[in-house]
Amino acid sequence: HVDIWGDVKISSDMICAWTPSDQLLSAVTAMKEQNADPDFILISGDIVHYPPRNSSDLSKQNIMDTISAFTDWIVAEFPSTKLFPALGNHDHHPSNNWPTDLEDSSWLYDHLEDVWSVWLDADALATLGKTGWYSADAAPGLRVITLNTNYLTVYNTYLPWNTTIADEQFAWFAGELERAKNDGVKVYVNGHHPGVGVHIESGVEVGGLFPIYQTKFAMLYQIYEDSIVASFWGHDHVDEVRLVR
Repeated sequence: HVDIWGDVKISSDMICAWTPSDQLLSAVTAMKEQNADPDFILISGDIVHYPPRNSSDLSKQNIMDTISAFTDWIVAEFPSTKLFPALGNHDHHPSNNWPTDLEDSSWLYDHLEDVWSVWLDADALATLGKTGWYSADAAPGLRVITLNTNYLTVYNTYLPWNTTIADEQFAWFAGELERAKNDGVKVYVNGHHPGVGVHIESGVEVGGLFPIYQTKFAMLYQIYEDSIVASFWGHDHVDEVRLVR
């Protein structure tokens, strides 16, 4: 827990395990001061991580309301900028456990298909509205493939009993990489949980992907190394660069 500006000092106001709205709005303002008209913005998930409250408070309605408010804030500050959001483990109710039956997440995906129509084209919205993943062109010669890594994680208790959704996502991912290769465009991969690697300091990956899925990521990165320029992830709460070789 930290104070509202992320300070880890010992203090009586160290109450925020979430990003408070003041901090988020300050960050968005600073982004605009740095570059008021970027080509696009990537969001790596856990959009609902504010204000200071417990995971148990994250009802379906709270999650949808928070995502709507977040979207409105970004649109207000960057009205002409494309944004490509990914979903984090807390962007669902209950947190972490994303049902492998897609119908059980339709309340969320239907909402995202509506509110994120300001950023995504029809093809991307059609995929997002069913699965939470999608691909879209970000700029000439550059495509963003956004994954829903919540279907690949070790703490998703649905996954050991049904891996169909994980297999379908990897098949889709490979198909999108092949399509990008054939189209002659480069790829940014966007998601929440890092596809490969571990923390530099601790040497472990807490709440990450099943090892088999990290292996699949590494294989696809090798096969499509000429197409994939970089990947962008969240979840780990650290700033670091990982090299795949």
